[in-house]
Formats: sequence, C-alpha cells, structure tokens
Amino acid sequence: MNRLTNNNKKILQLLNSKNKENVELGYQLCKGAAKGYDEEVALVLRKDLFKCLIFGLETRYLDSLRTIHLTGVSSKQLEAAIPAIALLHNLYELDLSFNNLFTLPRNIGKLRNIKKLSLMEVGLMVLPKEIGKMTQLRQLDLHGNNLQTLPPDMVYLEKLHKIDLSNNNFQHLPHLLLGLKNIRSINLRENFLTSITTFALAKSGTRNLKILDLSGNSIDKLPSGIANLGNLRKLYLGDNDLQELPTKLPANLEVLSLGKTPKLSYRYIPRYMTHLHNLKVLELDANSITKIPEKIGVLKTLVALDLSNNQLMTLSKEIKQLEVLILLDLSSNNLSTLASEIKYLKCLKYLNLQNNKLSKVSHEIGNLVELERLDLQENQLKKLPSQIKNLKKLKVLRLDNNPLAESSIRKIKKLLPHCKVTTSLSGKPNKLFHKQDFTDDISI
Repeated sequence: MNRLTNNNKKILQLLNSKNKENVELGYQLCKGAAKGYDEEVALVLRKDLFKCLIFGLETRYLDSLRTIHLTGVSSKQLEAAIPAIALLHNLYELDLSFNNLFTLPRNIGKLRNIKKLSLMEVGLMVLPKEIGKMTQLRQLDLHGNNLQTLPPDMVYLEKLHKIDLSNNNFQHLPHLLLGLKNIRSINLRENFLTSITTFALAKSGTRNLKILDLSGNSIDKLPSGIANLGNLRKLYLGDNDLQELPTKLPANLEVLSLGKTPKLSYRYIPRYMTHLHNLKVLELDANSITKIPEKIGVLKTLVALDLSNNQLMTLSKEIKQLEVLILLDLSSNNLSTLASEIKYLKCLKYLNLQNNKLSKVSHEIGNLVELERLDLQENQLKKLPSQIKNLKKLKVLRLDNNPLAESSIRKIKKLLPHCKVTTSLSGKPNKLFHKQDFTDDISI
C-alpha cells in the first residue's frame, strides 16, 4: 500500500511539474503502472485530454464524454489522436477551435460518429475531401478561417443541417450547400460575396433552409428567386450594398435584418413587406432614415423594431398600429419629444431612447404598464412626469447623463420603489437590452 502511495506521489510531482519532459514521463509511468494509480492522479491526467488519448489513459472516462475540446494541438498531433477519438462512440462534439492547425489531417474522415465539429479560427485555407466521409455530421463550425471554396465531397454530408462559414474569404455562395437535403442554417456573415445567383437559390436542397445570414458582405442585389425559400424564417442582410429588394421576399419570414444598408430606399420598404404576415423582428438600424416608413403599421405581428442610429426627429402616427410590439429601439436619433402615439404600444416591455435630444417625456409614458426596462440615458431631461409611477412592472430605469436635479432623482426613486434607477452624470453608457435575445427565442 505504501509502495502504491509513494508511486502516486512521484507521478503527481511529475505531472504538476513545469518541465514538459517531466510531465511526459508522468504519463508514461501511468501507462506502465502495473497496479494503476489513484483518483487524485486520474483527475490531474484528465486536464490534458490529448495526452490521455495518445497514451490510452482514462479510457472509461473519455468514453463517457459527449464533448471533447482539445487545446494546444497541431495538425500532426491531431493525426496521431484521431484513431483513439474514433473509438469514442458516445462522442457527439469534437471542438478543435483556436488551435494552430492550418491543415486537417486526411484521417479526419475516420471520425464517422461525430455529429458536431468545431474548427473556429484554426487557420484553415482548404478542407480535405475526406471531410465528406464524416457522414453523421449535423453541425460544422468553420468560423474565422481563410477558406474560399469547399470540397465537392461535402455533398455526402446529407445529415448536415447547420454550417457556419462566417469570417472567411468566400467570394461566391458555395452551390453545393444548397444541394444538401437537410441544410437548415447557413452563416456566411463577413465574407466577400458580391452577388447571389438565382440558380443557387433555386436548388432543391433549400426547401428546408430556415436561417440565412449574408450580412457583412458587398451584395448589391438579391435575385427574385429568394422568394422560393418558402421555409426561410430568419434572413440577415445587414451591412451590404443593397440598393433595392426583390418585389417578394420569403413569405414565412419572422426575422428580417436590414441594418447598415443606407443605399436602400426606405420609402418603399412597406411595399416589399405587405405579404410578410409572420414578421416578428425588423432591423433598420444605421440607415440615415429621417422618417419612419409610411404604412409600417401593416406589419401587425412585429414584436421587435430596431430604428437605432438613424436621423429620426419624430415618430410616425402609423407606429400606434404595432399593437403587439414588445421591443422598440430608438436610440441614437434626433428625437426632441416623445410623441403621444407611444401610449398605444401597451405591450412594450423594452423601450430604448438613449442618446437623443429629449428635454421632456410625455405623460403618456404612464400608459405603458407592461414596461420592464426604459433607457433614457444621454438626453436633456430635467424631470420626468409623475405618471411614471404607473409603471409598476418597471425593473430598470437608466437616466445616466441627464441634467437631473437631486430633488427630481429622489422623487423618481420614491415613485418607483421597486425599480433600479441609475443616474450617474458621466461614464460610458451601458446597453440596457439586446434585440438578439428576441431573434434567438424565435423557434425554427
């Protein structure tokens, strides 16, 4: 017993050493230990899953894992570990992100049971054709690499339903993706796309596509064929060079993002959207809009509207028709008053008026009885109406960077005893809420 205890102490000293050769020796001793080692040693071993795989240690523990994240691994080391990884039949996800792989070993195709492969920011310029042998793949994350093309053998990934190709070097939409029968989500954000052909959007594989992210490219025109994506629920087109939209968009859209597309004429936005009877989220931020598009009231199902970072001076009367609106972001505009029409938005929970020119807030604010978060940072407010006391559900009120007198602040806090009120006169403003929360909650 003492001999085993002494052996464990020696192994622990080696494993915890800062000398790499000593650590390596510790793993070798564990591999050759005839009587094994104790749980304390096992816990230290598990901190380096790669070495466990290479030395064949902690196999029972490894076989119980659903996810393995390997760090500090090169392509050559990965190649040596793949045979052991291939034996882990319970493994769902292999995460190799943030390693300096640069290339994937060809024996990657042996991992035929993996369903999710994460390869974020590993320096890839090409994918080996053998990736097409990973036929059980459901999700493939290739964010932040240097890819320009995909190998034709990826057509065999028939179970793939989500792929992230954002922040790569694609100049053309990879046509083979749209031939995959079960593809549901394609992310091509922040690439170098300039156009999308009608042919690419007409492929049969797109019948199941529900999320398409093309934001952050240089696309100047969408093909009319995009309307054929009948099951598309979320379409992200922000930060592009679009000058017009097709007459028809996919009829079942629930999220449409058009932020940072200032070349688009927003006078005609409602014309493109009258048939979008399921639209819940509309993003029109950072587009130099001076007036809320007329007939925006036709979008009866909207729950989130982002008009931040524009040049609005007033609210359109049409906004009162958005009766189920929950989130309204009007931050960073030129609003000097809050129109009385705001009182009709009785479902509002989140209202952002940060960084405007508001010198007063209409007493109609008291009608927004469902309001939970109200952001009035960076305005010119000296007081708030007493009707603010009606906001019984208000949890957070931001009044930072306003010329409020101490007496006004005390009155506000007294009227809202259960609300967190912030009133600092300087400092960086904080974002009170994020529209991403809404888009993530919308089921696909």
